[in-house]
Amino acid sequence: MLQGVALREPLGALIAAGIVCVLAALTPSGAARAADTGSGGGPTLSQEHHALEMVCTQCHSLEMVRDSPKTYKSWYETVVAMYQRGAKGTPRQFGELLDYLHRTLTIIDVNSAEADELETVLDVPGPVARAIIERRAQRPFTSLADLESVPGVDAAKLKAKSRLIFFH
Repeated sequence: MLQGVALREPLGALIAAGIVCVLAALTPSGAARAADTGSGGGPTLSQEHHALEMVCTQCHSLEMVRDSPKTYKSWYETVVAMYQRGAKGTPRQFGELLDYLHRTLTIIDVNSAEADELETVLDVPGPVARAIIERRAQRPFTSLADLESVPGVDAAKLKAKSRLIFFH
């Protein structure tokens, strides 16, 4: 386990000195993407997917990655391990890779996730994430249909991510 690393920050730079990893101090996913270009743009999902292809396919197939959804912490540890084993990429590519995995292949328990995690993984705006938290405080969610009842939740997006969404 990496000591003193904020797990919700994108992977900035990893350097090896023995087996010591250091992350550049970046803001959380969405803010980092906005700050990246100075225009509120930042890397697109397509650019982040390109980073996935460039870094991960050096050793294995994209199917292996897509078929293995994980928690954000597990993705982070996987990317660090890949780097330590010699995966090649720029600090920016590693950051974009981690952002991509966070937004597209991270599992989430909607009954316990924090607002920023709901925003990132479910691709909902802040007010909708807060509405999800307010609703679950009254009664935990039990299904996608239940979650879709929250105003502002996009049913099509939930259906596309259904294998990543849990109700514990």
